[in-house]
Amino acid sequence: MSYSIPVAEKLSFDLGGSLGYVLPDGPGDYLYGLATADLSYAFSDNGSFYVGARYGGSDIPGGAIFDDTTPPTVSTDPSGFWFGLGFSASF
Repeated sequence: MSYSIPVAEKLSFDLGGSLGYVLPDGPGDYLYGLATADLSYAFSDNGSFYVGARYGGSDIPGGAIFDDTTPPTVSTDPSGFWFGLGFSASF
């Protein structure tokens, strides 16, 4: 789910979130979630840049949060906070 708040003609403040539940065939089910807050700049009708904060978590005992760095890193914390930036385009 996401919501975009216009700030200026080409600038917006975008909020997003997701929640999921994993139920494998064996043991190890868990709940996870992610929340984002981005400032987006649309440089054309089909492309934009964004920068913002992310917070993710799960109820996995011992933690297992993956971040969006390259290469991805794994934390032993059950939740994590990080910053992100990106580019979005449609064709």
